[in-house]
Amino acid sequence: MESCKEKDKTRRETGLSDKTNVRRNQVSFQDHKSEKQGEVSTSDPTDSRIKIPDLAFIFNPIRDEIKPYHMDGDTTMYTETSIARRNSLKSDSQVVESINDFMSLYQSDGLGNINKREYERMYNKMCNILRVNIEPVEYKRILEEDWKKDSKGYEKMTREMIFDSLFELCDIWCPNIDPNEYKAFFEQLKFRIRYEGQKDMTAYDILK
Repeated sequence: MESCKEKDKTRRETGLSDKTNVRRNQVSFQDHKSEKQGEVSTSDPTDSRIKIPDLAFIFNPIRDEIKPYHMDGDTTMYTETSIARRNSLKSDSQVVESINDFMSLYQSDGLGNINKREYERMYNKMCNILRVNIEPVEYKRILEEDWKKDSKGYEKMTREMIFDSLFELCDIWCPNIDPNEYKAFFEQLKFRIRYEGQKDMTAYDILK
């Protein structure tokens, strides 16, 4: 099993993402919003389903106005203790359950495998949420690199491979080492994929 430390090294080399310092980004973002007041009305999309402030920031589509979130980093996440804690979440019951639930969105074959076309379909949906303003050339590059890495060179990805790739996604994007946050990440991602295109998602706050 690839460790979080090894995965983060790969992420930095391919320019995808790093375990980030969300609080520093939030401060810069709020300062930027204050400077812009009176020029352009900038409002955060309201979604009361997100109960964790740090996670709400991750899903804010105007999050990257100062600095792209995926390009920032938090050195405290790379200590031996932090790496061990991050790796341990892969077997946490809440995290496992949330990933398995999210995997129901994939259109797999009878054995739970997916081909590259299905991988691309879901990758596109997640990228539209997490990397809103990505350039087409950059999108194509990271898609091909991630497919090659996640599929390990096979024509199809097994259920175990899908699980590993989703845990890596969550581990990279969640700002804290907290099973509740990892669980909420997948709940929110699934919610936004299911209701993509809706202008006002608060209408679905009562839904699970």
